[in-house]
Amino acid sequence: ELVPVELLMQSHESARQLTVDSLEEWRDLGSSLDIAVGGWQRFRFRHLDGSGEVIGFGYADGATGSISLRLPTACVTVLLNCADKETRHAGQSLLQAAVGQLGLE
Repeated sequence: ELVPVELLMQSHESARQLTVDSLEEWRDLGSSLDIAVGGWQRFRFRHLDGSGEVIGFGYADGATGSISLRLPTACVTVLLNCADKETRHAGQSLLQAAVGQLGLE
């Protein structure tokens, strides 16, 4: 690993919740308002079998729908360009399909 595990874990600690004034602003932030100390966005998933929660860390670009996410068992990246407001939800849809293959929702 290029980044020591201890440093990586410290950068994942929850730091703050962003506030938004509209649904549009929430979507622009990639639907994740929980920001970790290292600047990562935190994404919460549940195991499909109901065995608990999994936290992923990464960044979602609401303007394009692109997402880069590190989970405990895999990294998932969805890169999109030229997505307009009507199609940028495609990134979230592709992310849901990918994490579904990992047993998460």
